[in-house]
Amino acid sequence: MIDKQYLDRFGERRFEEFQYGQELSSYKLPMTPIAYIDMDFLKQHEQLAEWDSFLFQIFSSVERIYRVDFNSKYYFHSVSPTAKNIPSVKLIMSYQGHLYMLNPLLDKIEVSKNTFISGLEENKMYLILLSDGRKLQIDYGEFYKMLSMLNIGHALMNVESILTNQGVRYKHVNGECSLKLEEVDYMSIPIVLEVRKEEGQLSDIHTAPALIADPFEQFQLRVSNQSLSGDVLFNRTLEKEKMDELIFQLNGLVRKTKVEVSLFINDVYGYKSGYYRYDNGKLIKKTGNCNKMEPNKILEEYKAYTNITGLNMWFFFHFNKKENVKSFSQFFVDMGYIGQYISLYAGKWGIASRGMKNYNDEYLKEYLDLKKEDLIGYSLMVFPRSGSSHSSFLDL
Repeated sequence: MIDKQYLDRFGERRFEEFQYGQELSSYKLPMTPIAYIDMDFLKQHEQLAEWDSFLFQIFSSVERIYRVDFNSKYYFHSVSPTAKNIPSVKLIMSYQGHLYMLNPLLDKIEVSKNTFISGLEENKMYLILLSDGRKLQIDYGEFYKMLSMLNIGHALMNVESILTNQGVRYKHVNGECSLKLEEVDYMSIPIVLEVRKEEGQLSDIHTAPALIADPFEQFQLRVSNQSLSGDVLFNRTLEKEKMDELIFQLNGLVRKTKVEVSLFINDVYGYKSGYYRYDNGKLIKKTGNCNKMEPNKILEEYKAYTNITGLNMWFFFHFNKKENVKSFSQFFVDMGYIGQYISLYAGKWGIASRGMKNYNDEYLKEYLDLKKEDLIGYSLMVFPRSGSSHSSFLDL
C-alpha cells in the first residue's frame, strides 16, 4: 500500500532511501495454458460484426511489442510504457471461468482455467489490470510500488481509449476480486472493468476522453528516443495551435482527479519561457521566478550525459499528501493516466515524450510555488524526435 509513511520515505527522500530488491525463484504466474489464440487470427476476426471484434485491439493495447530500438538502453518497447521497459502490467480477460492473457514474445493469447483470481462471475466479462512488480522490485526495491501504479495508469489510458473508440460499454468494479494465492508479494489487482457490448446492460458507464479517431494507430506513434550514448534533445519549436489544443483537451481529464499539473515551457510558439500552473483549462505563469531552464539543477542524476536544453516542455504532476485517504495508489494511477494522455498527443504531433522521476523536488517546489505538503509524484518531458534511435517498427 502507498500510505503516508511510504510517501515520507519514497517521496522527496527516494534517492537516499533507495535500495535494490531481491531475485526471486520464479516469475511465472500460476496459470497453465490449455489453449492458444494467435494474434493474427484475432486481427482477421476484428473485421467481423460480432460483439467481441474489439479484442484484437484490446490485447494490442498494453503488453504487445510494437517497436525494437537497437540503439536504446532498452530494446523491446511495449505499447504501454513501463519503467525501464520491465514487464510489470498484465492485461487479463476473464470470461466463463477462463483467463485470457497475452504472451508478448510468442504474440499469442494463452487461455487457462481460472485458478488464480476469485470474486468474478463466470457469466460476465472482465478486463483486469494486474500489477506484477516482481521483476520491477529487483531494480527499484520498495520504490517499485509508485512505479507500478504509474504503469497501471499508462495501461488504463490505452484500454479505456480502445473501449470508448470501439463503442464498448464498461464500468469500474475495482475491489470485487482478489488473488487466490496465499502469498501475493509484489502483485495486486488495482483495476477491474466489467465490459458489455449490448446497450442498456451497465450503469455508471465510464468513457475515456477523446483522443483521435483511431487510438490503436496512435499508440504506435509514441516514442521516447532513448539512446545508449546519452540524451541530447535538438531544438524544434512546437506550434502554438498544438499546445492550445492540448491545454483545452486536458481540462476535463484533470478535473476528474485530485492531481494538479504544473509545467515548464521552454520552446513553444506564443508562450514565454518559464514555469506555469495549469488551472481550470488555463495556464497561469508563475511570476518572479526563473524564466530560463536550469537542467543541472532540475535533474538529480545522470547529468553528465543528459542535455535536455532542446525540450519543448516539462510537465510535473503533484498532489497534497495531507489528503484524508488510506492509500495514495489511485493518485499515481491518475498521474500515469494523464501522462500517457499527453504522450499520445505528442505522438500525434510527431514528437517524443518520456516519463521520469529523476528530478530535484526541493528545487522544483520552490519555483512552482508548491507547499511543503505537496508531493511531485511524476513528470513528463515532451521534446522533438531526433530520428536517430535506429528503431524497427513491427506491423501490428
